[in-house]
Amino acid sequence: MGLGLLKVLGVKFFSKENIDITKNINFLIDLEKYKVNSLSFRKLLKLNYEIILINDVSNPLTGQNGANFIYAPQKGASINDLSKLDDLFRKFKALINNDFTFYLKDDEVGDGSAGGLGFIFKHVLNARYIQGIDYFLSLIDFKNIANKYDFIITGEGSLDNQSFNKKVVGGILDSLDESFKNKIIIITGINNLDLNSINKKYKEKIYKIYSLYPNFAKNKKESISNPKKYLKKLIIELDKDVNI
Repeated sequence: MGLGLLKVLGVKFFSKENIDITKNINFLIDLEKYKVNSLSFRKLLKLNYEIILINDVSNPLTGQNGANFIYAPQKGASINDLSKLDDLFRKFKALINNDFTFYLKDDEVGDGSAGGLGFIFKHVLNARYIQGIDYFLSLIDFKNIANKYDFIITGEGSLDNQSFNKKVVGGILDSLDESFKNKIIIITGINNLDLNSINKKYKEKIYKIYSLYPNFAKNKKESISNPKKYLKKLIIELDKDVNI
């Protein structure tokens, strides 16, 4: 939730007993109120500055598609942890609502990035949000150069449904029209998707998904331990398929 960022900017956090817990705050559980150092924080908000926030996901802060339910399991959270974490995020959001209502935009896109840091940047520090993949594709004039190639190869470490949530893979697929049928090759370490379960608008553009696991390695641990071995096998098969 960006508590470290707020601490550096001069925000102090207090427990129900009015004890300053800023230095050893236990992730929102003990947090009941906060105080702002006017010199280092409120003065900052009045300065003539602009923060541009570029991130790779479009998730809101809370809810079934929010920071916790989508990303916390990747970081080790159990199923039982998710609702607790989400409640704490809602609690903190409600706590600061009274103080920063002039920045609390209705737009929630990207609020759930980096464990809620997106929310702090957008709604407390008034950052201007730009979708990461859109920004980087514009830098290379992607739409105009894409037609020059037989295939476009993309991917990420672990491919799952969130990969289409404005991350690199989904952003590339979203930026291409129907003429790019069977032109996208996805390479991933671990593939958690069945091609048949992918949305039709994406599926038609994908030529094939190549993964270290389960395509080549026996299990996830093996694919992580010997990536070079299995990547070599992957490239050999890719070469046979598309004659690169």
